[in-house]
Amino acid sequence: MDKEMLEAMRTIIAENNQTLREEMSQMMDEKLEPIKSDIADLKKDVTGLKEDVGSLKEGQQEMRGALNQLLGWAKEASVTVQVPLFKKAQ
Repeated sequence: MDKEMLEAMRTIIAENNQTLREEMSQMMDEKLEPIKSDIADLKKDVTGLKEDVGSLKEGQQEMRGALNQLLGWAKEASVTVQVPLFKKAQ
């Protein structure tokens, strides 16, 4: 084999390698697309869950404050009307 033929073979191999790399890259992108979509959906879901948890925390704080006020009022009312609303610990 002469040098020209070897060089031509190297060029063909290099071109084939480049084509194979591009085709493999395209196949990988196609395979990964559904996974990327699922990850994006999961991120949206997590964001929604974080917002829901934040709302629940706020609601819990409001409920705790209202309950403490109600317990305070009940304690005062039991003293005023002289009817024990709470059971004494034994």
